Amino acid sequence: MKIVCVYIITAYLMMVVSTQTDSNYEPQGTCKDILQGYMTGQLVTALGSLQVENLRKEFQKILENQAKEIAMLKKDLETLQTDEARKNCYGGWNKEYQGYLMAGYHGHNRASQFICLDENPDTLPGDVPNKDGYLLYAVEGRCGTLPCPPYAEGRELTCVFCSQ
Repeated sequence: MKIVCVYIITAYLMMVVSTQTDSNYEPQGTCKDILQGYMTGQLVTALGSLQVENLRKEFQKILENQAKEIAMLKKDLETLQTDEARKNCYGGWNKEYQGYLMAGYHGHNRASQFICLDENPDTLPGDVPNKDGYLLYAVEGRCGTLPCPPYAEGRELTCVFCSQ
């Protein structure tokens, strides 16, 4: 069964097609991207994973305007950046939040990417069952791969999310 992973950033819709039926940490072929909440540090999975058949009618009007919206989104994203292994932004950039560099576990089959998780993340209200949907782990420094100092063996790497 084909799955469409749907992510919403502000008012724009992005779609990535995957051929996997599940989206937890173990299966191969799932969508690798985890998008951070726009300027909030909140992790967001909007609409979750839905079957393509269920999306066709709902998104027909959106797809007609997709090129225009993607161009606007690209311009918007050019003013955001994550700086890994830093606590402060470069000159001319504003700090939105600082946190820790996170990624999926190297032993899991699912594709992974590095994200900057806010050190004070927002939470969603309510009691949500744990389904191990995507497991995040802190990224630790390793001397030899990274210069020590300034990095320290086994210490979590910081990050900062900046805007301009």
